[in-house]
Amino acid sequence: MQHHAERAWEQMIDAQDGRTAAIPTGLTGLDGDDEQPGLLGGGLHPGELVVVAADQAGGKTTFALQALLHAAKRGAQVLLLSQEMNGSDIFTRFECSEARVPLDRLRAGKLTHDEIQSLGQAAKSLAELPIRICDTGSASVSDIRNAALVARARGGVGLVVVDYLQILEPLASSRDARPHEIIDANTRALKVLAREISAPVLLLSQFNRASQAERRSPRIQDLKGSGGIESHADVVMVLHPAEGRQGGPAPDEVPTELMVLKNRSGPTGTVRLMFERRHLRFRAAT
Repeated sequence: MQHHAERAWEQMIDAQDGRTAAIPTGLTGLDGDDEQPGLLGGGLHPGELVVVAADQAGGKTTFALQALLHAAKRGAQVLLLSQEMNGSDIFTRFECSEARVPLDRLRAGKLTHDEIQSLGQAAKSLAELPIRICDTGSASVSDIRNAALVARARGGVGLVVVDYLQILEPLASSRDARPHEIIDANTRALKVLAREISAPVLLLSQFNRASQAERRSPRIQDLKGSGGIESHADVVMVLHPAEGRQGGPAPDEVPTELMVLKNRSGPTGTVRLMFERRHLRFRAAT
């Protein structure tokens, strides 16, 4: 107990003196400021598994990439494991967000001279950031652990982002298990990894399709394989349109609620954001 008491006291002093190891997300409602601590008390904390969920096209990848970029700009070594996009596509999203250039204009080849200049400047600064991208297309938690250990050996790892839980390959010990059992095992293994490398793991997750048809705020139970997620995650956050799910084309800006549904070491609550869909970023709602 003496050993643990000393470590706990050191952590408290570090937080008081501004040396906390939390990784800020860039959103004041989560990180806090000089007046308020924020729902996550400084951001994403070492050893914690943080799950972020949203409907399809609801912004979970945008949220993760924005938090990742914010962390890297402040010197954190970041590891991103993507099964959905390759590295060049991810970089394109980064530079469009930084330059405030709509991604659809870039893809259509309809850029102005000023937009091309802005993208070039953004690309130059982004290329210097400590971000390592693994875009293998499919991965298991064992692959993620190996990549994290390699990154730690090469210079450290301050944040791991995984996109996304439901398409991770099963562990060798659970290949014949049912889908919810595979999700439970993978979620538990990622929690263990977060503690092993003493860094937060930000894990993206899907909703069940059935829940998307109901006109209500989401619950943890709406996440695919929710039992394992609720048990093992330290933090569960959900992005949800503030005006509910709407039919038809989504507007360029969507008022969004970031709902902290579980927080093992702090309060739950809601942060109001604006999702700038064309510019691939979230900002605080005014």
